[in-house]
Amino acid sequence: MIIFYVIVFWLVVVKIMNIIVCIKITHYTDFNIILDRDFIHIDKSNFKYVISSYDELAIKEGLKIRDRFGGNLIILTVAPDTANTFLKSILAMFNIDTAFRVWDSNLENADSFAIAKVLASAIKTLGYDIILSGQKSIDISSGIVGGIVSDMLDIPQISFVTKLELIDEKTYNAYRKMEDTEEIIEFNPPVFIIIQKGLNKPKVPKLSDIIRGKKKEVIILTLSDISLSEIDIVNKVQIISITLPPPKKPRKILTSGVDSVPELLRLLKEEANVI
Repeated sequence: MIIFYVIVFWLVVVKIMNIIVCIKITHYTDFNIILDRDFIHIDKSNFKYVISSYDELAIKEGLKIRDRFGGNLIILTVAPDTANTFLKSILAMFNIDTAFRVWDSNLENADSFAIAKVLASAIKTLGYDIILSGQKSIDISSGIVGGIVSDMLDIPQISFVTKLELIDEKTYNAYRKMEDTEEIIEFNPPVFIIIQKGLNKPKVPKLSDIIRGKKKEVIILTLSDISLSEIDIVNKVQIISITLPPPKKPRKILTSGVDSVPELLRLLKEEANVI
């Protein structure tokens, strides 16, 4: 843990801009969901990890800020040991300065509130200027973690941001899509920015960045490292059960042209129940 304390000293004591991107490591959506025997949790043993496209946009926006004004770009996540290799690939792909992964066995089935509390405590420990995250993850899609974190940190939050304009190191404009209008909000750090799609274009990583990124290590934090204990991460929401959607009915193709109309009407009325 010596590396952790050295980095925290550098981030907090040495006055450089600290850009933290909170990400959620989840699974590809095109896989067969298997439930545990208790029908309360999903079997994660064969997960193939990925991050939300919203979080990827947040990382790229953090890169833009760091590349223009300098500072330290950090990714922060709550994830098990099995996610370490995937985290290293993110470090390499985006040339991120540091990655912190918080984990405790009690976080295995943590709800949004518990995750937000862990993230907020870790952010307080690391120090911050600008915090970014995607609008939502691609699994639970609750979209509430960022708001809870900003409330716990007692800092402003700007959500549904589709464009950031960097005026100078202390002044930014955030653009928000509001149905038929667009809001422009001028702000100064510290602030929590929640990213909506449409913010930036994909960035192709340089080979030199990938090579440097592969040499970087993921720093693992425990609850005690961020001044929390088991009693601080009790879930507010209890899952009673999870059920899989019913299997789709086989499709029927009618090939008799206009002669199929009576059969089509019958199917729409008796089976599809739409007329």
